[in-house]
Amino acid sequence: MPEVTEIEQNALKKLYKSVAYRIVQNEPKSGIITDLMQQGWNQESATELVDNVEDTIEEYLEPPKEWKQKKARKYIPAMLLGFLPLTSSIVLFIYGLISPEYLYILPIGLLITGLLFFSYGLFGWLRYRK
Repeated sequence: MPEVTEIEQNALKKLYKSVAYRIVQNEPKSGIITDLMQQGWNQESATELVDNVEDTIEEYLEPPKEWKQKKARKYIPAMLLGFLPLTSSIVLFIYGLISPEYLYILPIGLLITGLLFFSYGLFGWLRYRK
């Protein structure tokens, strides 16, 4: 198979970008294929190129399910990390009710930290879980 020179690679990149731009602009595929055929492409190659570019654009716009699931799993540690300060602050609040001399500054800080981490993890997980 002949090697493609750098000039040919640059020309192909420009062609791909041009075809992608025209597809995104909702130009009919038949018009794009006709233009490619006028540039010297045969119909089969032109159709294959347009279909490949269109498939690539669709994949980019809608990520695969596995990608979403992997992204959702990244937020679970944040939820768990937020759960620890939440439970600690609840225990410390209860302890503070039992002994009135206990300061509430630590449990309030833990509560805020826990809520921040937990909400970050929960909303990220909910966003990507499907």
